[in-house]
Amino acid sequence: MQDNQNNDNKKTSTQSSTEAKTKKEYKFGGIQEFSLEKIEEAILEDSVYLDVFAGSDLAFKENIRPLENVLTAVSKLNCISYDYKTTEFSHKNFPVARQVGVIAQEVKSTFPELVRLDQEGDLQVNYSQLSTIALQAVKELTTLLEQSNQRIAKLEAEIEKLTNAH
Repeated sequence: MQDNQNNDNKKTSTQSSTEAKTKKEYKFGGIQEFSLEKIEEAILEDSVYLDVFAGSDLAFKENIRPLENVLTAVSKLNCISYDYKTTEFSHKNFPVARQVGVIAQEVKSTFPELVRLDQEGDLQVNYSQLSTIALQAVKELTTLLEQSNQRIAKLEAEIEKLTNAH
């Protein structure tokens, strides 16, 4: 009986060791790349729910600078809808459905840190970081709107004074 328990313990230990060797461990903030095909397949099968988290704690960062004049740069980007050339680039396993996005070359000219080359030398855009750019653009628009509202209020007050003076 004792020998059977020892054998079972050894098997469990060996299985755990083997599983640990075959499993890749990804720590929070690490990068794990997936092919577009695998992600699309998983989403279409409803077998995966994607939440993207990245290490964003201040403790992890240095050389911090605010993004400035984003609104001007964003206005140079064209948001488009398109179809992939699935026949010509069948090896890329692009989705057949209509897509929305941006042109990597345009993004590269304004936000080069959001663009990289893939293994074949084609440009890719980090769409998740575009949300930070959009957030900053909204903040800049809000500031412009507040400034405009203050100016309008002053002009209305001056008009009111002039109207009442006559």
